[in-house]
Amino acid sequence: MQSSVPTAAMLTSGHANMEELEIQLKKVPESAGCLIVTDGVFSMGGDIANLPEIVRLVLMLAVTFWMGALGIYYAVLAGLRFVLLRAIHRPSDQRGMLIYRRTGWLLNLLTLTMTGIFVQMVRENQAYDYPGVLIFAMAVWAFAKIIVAAVNLIKRQKDKNKVLAAARCVSFAGALMSILALQTALLARFGEGAVTFAQTMNAITGAGITALLITLSALMIARSGAWKNTDEKTLH
Repeated sequence: MQSSVPTAAMLTSGHANMEELEIQLKKVPESAGCLIVTDGVFSMGGDIANLPEIVRLVLMLAVTFWMGALGIYYAVLAGLRFVLLRAIHRPSDQRGMLIYRRTGWLLNLLTLTMTGIFVQMVRENQAYDYPGVLIFAMAVWAFAKIIVAAVNLIKRQKDKNKVLAAARCVSFAGALMSILALQTALLARFGEGAVTFAQTMNAITGAGITALLITLSALMIARSGAWKNTDEKTLH
């Protein structure tokens, strides 16, 4: 049996041998597509393919480091926003200062998950995929998001509500990720196979975003410390 696709490689496993199939699937690069071909009922012996186990192996293949990094990133981002949403309805200077400081520390965790995504973008040439004209709608959305987030971050940091100030920092971090996601999608769509160029651009942008978020986190922690010292002097 031969593959009719010139660039495709064919791997085979023994009859109904799920252990060997798993070994073969692990040989498939994360950036490559994969198609599993099997009979439903084998006519020679009449036995039935172990479809539940094949499905499990397919899911194992689908849940890659890339998908895991994305999942962790969005889970951390959602958790941060949930905490801030709960705190915003219970305004208190002391509580707001504590939330702001904790958000600064947690921003490092968000940056770490984003770094995992950046590494996959560079090493495995992974990219976001927006089909059809959706990529242009996402471009408008991403640029609008980063402009609004940057304006809010710069102009409204003197607000007395420290929880809102922390929320704006988180929104800015999310907007930066949206810009990088758009960049990867554009390079994948219009880069015409320029893999090295795409990896270089993603590495530069990813490194810049990482440095910017680490700086933002440090400023948040330092600012919360300054607020605390000011409050202590006021009390004394």
